[in-house]
Amino acid sequence: MRKTLVLLILSLCLFSCTSIGKKEQVKKEIVAMMNEKTGDNFYFIYGLDRERSIATDVKYRGMMYSDKLKENNILGGVEAALSSLDHYNINYMVNYYAMLMNSDKIGTLAQNKAKELFGKKTTLENDGGVTEYMYNNIMGNLGKNLPFDEKSGFLATIVNVFVDDLDKLDITDFRKKTFGLGKFLNEHMNIRTYLQVYVRDSKYLNDYKLVNYSIYEPFRQRKDIQDILKKLKKKEKISSEEEKTLVYSFRKTNLDYFNCHFKAFKFFLRDKKNFPLKLENSFYASETLNDEYKYNRILELRKPLSEQRVIE
Repeated sequence: MRKTLVLLILSLCLFSCTSIGKKEQVKKEIVAMMNEKTGDNFYFIYGLDRERSIATDVKYRGMMYSDKLKENNILGGVEAALSSLDHYNINYMVNYYAMLMNSDKIGTLAQNKAKELFGKKTTLENDGGVTEYMYNNIMGNLGKNLPFDEKSGFLATIVNVFVDDLDKLDITDFRKKTFGLGKFLNEHMNIRTYLQVYVRDSKYLNDYKLVNYSIYEPFRQRKDIQDILKKLKKKEKISSEEEKTLVYSFRKTNLDYFNCHFKAFKFFLRDKKNFPLKLENSFYASETLNDEYKYNRILELRKPLSEQRVIE
């Protein structure tokens, strides 16, 4: 019995070591091919890990980052999703990388306009991939205001803004600015989207747990970020420049919405019936995220825009 148990343990150890060795070899192969095909320098930031879900054919997942993605401050990596360690689609990964780079160029143009309107502590992210056709359609027709059906579409455009005092926010002014950004996206950049502007108090930037959660993983090892995190952990005050550094290192689309009060301004730019664009088609809702509020919010969103009220 003891001998059988020892043999079983040795077999499991051998299988585990073989599997780990195989994963490391596959990672090296993927990185080498990505480097060759893109002229960039890739590396895995996590994985390959065994996929636990049974609702997918993917068996292993990992995430790659690169020097150029880091240089351009792009908050997104290239996923490696493998059906087995013997099969992976390198062309899909290369194409996704190209989409990331194209998306960043378009996003930077839109983000610069958002910063002009809302202030320096502002980020913007378009939710959705950018094909070569979309990239050429947007960048090649800037300022031309194409017909509605010829504009390129995103699922959403997420804007995160940090202000010194959320309680003193000028709702009317921010609503007008949201409308202005919407017109820029739609009429200058020819983008159809669901614009969502989330405004938070800068107190968020002095909360160690919220900040640490929000920073995009590859940036956590940067010395400037580590120095700021050390200050926050000691509850030391950080400068306005350090706050901006944090904002630009945050994930752009999924900050912690459940631990921080915020105010939201939204503008539907995907619905043809909202054209020509009018200020009344943009709306504001105070976000407090308690259970009663969530129920009220759902009811409000089911009403036509003209009948919605401000939820305090």
